Amino acid sequence: MCNACLEDDVAECNQEQTTQNCLSPTTDSCFTGAGRYKYNNGSTTVYIGIARGCVDCSTTEKACEEFTKYFNALPQNWTLSDCNIVCCKGDKCNNQTISVKPTTISPSVSASVTTTTKSAEKVPTTTSHASRHVSITVVLAIAAIIGALFF
Repeated sequence: MCNACLEDDVAECNQEQTTQNCLSPTTDSCFTGAGRYKYNNGSTTVYIGIARGCVDCSTTEKACEEFTKYFNALPQNWTLSDCNIVCCKGDKCNNQTISVKPTTISPSVSASVTTTTKSAEKVPTTTSHASRHVSITVVLAIAAIIGALFF
C-alpha cells in the first residue's frame, strides 16, 4: 500500500492523498516524485507537480521512465519535462517532501487567468499555482493505468 496523489505542491498532496494498493510484483515500491510539466496547447507556462503512488523502482531511471509514461497518458493533455523521484519499500512509506531539480533556466509560473481551447485544462486560480484537485475517481483510474503498464 502506498500513498497516492497528484497535486501542485507537497501540502496539497498531503491533504488530498488516498491509498493505492500495489497489486503487481513489479510495482512493489512506493514513490514520491516532483516534476515540471506544461499543457500541450502551445502554452509556454511551466507548472510544477508532486505525485505519489506505486511504481517499478528497480532504478531511479526506470521509476522516472514509468512515471513519465503514466503522467503523459493522463487525459489532461500535458507533458512531463523532468522528474525527481524518491522510492521506498514499506506500507505508506512515501511521505517525503521533494522538489524539482535545479535548472539553469527558471520555469515561469503564471498566476493569471488564461484562456484555452483544451477543455481538460483548468484555468489557473489567482494563487501562486494552478489548482488541480484530483478526485478519487481519477486516482483510481491512475492506479488502473499504472497496473496496466505492468501486465
